[in-house]
Amino acid sequence: MLPPKRVFSLLFITAYLNISFPSVAKSFKVNGKLSLGATSSWKEFGAIDYEADIKVKSKRKSGIRSVTKFRGSSETHQVELREAYFDLKKEKKYRILAGYTKKIMGLEYQRGSKARILETRTFFYENLQKFSYVGKEALLRFEPATQTRSIHWSASIGYNESQDVNSMFSISHNFGGGLTWYQWLLLQSDSIDSSRQFVWCSVSSLEISTDQDQWQWEVSLGQDPFESEYRKTFGDGGKSYFLGSKWQYANNQHDHNGDQFGPLIQTTAMFHRLDQFNDNSLQFLIGGYYQLGTMTLSAHGEIIGNYNFIKKNRTYHQSKAQISARQYF
Repeated sequence: MLPPKRVFSLLFITAYLNISFPSVAKSFKVNGKLSLGATSSWKEFGAIDYEADIKVKSKRKSGIRSVTKFRGSSETHQVELREAYFDLKKEKKYRILAGYTKKIMGLEYQRGSKARILETRTFFYENLQKFSYVGKEALLRFEPATQTRSIHWSASIGYNESQDVNSMFSISHNFGGGLTWYQWLLLQSDSIDSSRQFVWCSVSSLEISTDQDQWQWEVSLGQDPFESEYRKTFGDGGKSYFLGSKWQYANNQHDHNGDQFGPLIQTTAMFHRLDQFNDNSLQFLIGGYYQLGTMTLSAHGEIIGNYNFIKKNRTYHQSKAQISARQYF
């Protein structure tokens, strides 16, 4: 976390250089996002939240450039460093990313926020984020450039503050006709007390995309690192596994100005322990969006039901409704 004064000083210096020295401005590209949203939970209406992202990219020299991203939000009242990495690209050979950036696992992390209809991460990926299987970390990623039009693969090695070391592999295949299959596999070594445990997670995605319709089906399967650690330390020494499935449909229409709009339907089933299928969460979401140039307006309602082992019933306290506006520049 960087002190706000230091970040604002950096932004001021960047703006000053852009105005005073046009030649310096040509060496950098600045873009970002402003977002505004309001969320209503099961029992109360939340406050209006705002968020701003600024990304600074340098011009490539000898195939390499630097990328830095900052974020300020009303939730933290601070400005934080979100990404800082080097991007080395050799035409027709390879591409290497080194630094602090996001792990690319699943369709939501494969694509940027511009490609997401909703402002926030979906329930499917929120569950993977709890285990740190998705998110940001220090990593080294390699992507070969000598790939066919239909097959693409990459590999990475990552490290985070919890002394967790992981390696990730991904492959995708375009079957034509808008049908694409994606597969990600993460192998991770966690530090626990004086020993380590090895866990894994995989995400499989199938997408059918046309000019008007987009269908997605994603499946996650892996080991729960926290429950497995607890069972190893205090219990029977066994391992806990989870299974998740998400189905999503989005329709794209165009008005007379060429702006896009359409509905979104999504449903998710998360089984937190495969040896106890009653330990599950069910989600259903319906919403829509309107894209006006570089601005996206979206609204959705979401019902989330979690099974309560104590009361032997299902609770819906995570259910919510949200409206948001995003402006890209």
